[in-house]
Amino acid sequence: MVFALRTVLVSLALGTVITVLATIVPARAMKLDAELGTIEKGKRADMVVLNANPLERIQNIRSARWTIIDGRVYDTQALWRSVRFQP
Repeated sequence: MVFALRTVLVSLALGTVITVLATIVPARAMKLDAELGTIEKGKRADMVVLNANPLERIQNIRSARWTIIDGRVYDTQALWRSVRFQP
């Protein structure tokens, strides 16, 4: 049980680090953190919602359910079909 809990905590910490490195850090580096880099009211936030955890298997990035761009929600599978892409 302790090992499982430790694994979960490490996964959460790693996920947090990866998220920070992929979002707010680049936004700050580009001096754009006032408008992007975090999910907050008034900021731009394009994102992809996944059905599976990419930290468990990198292939899970292909499990995209929705793509959100400029506040519009798109069905990712429909987008892929529209360009004849098969993940």
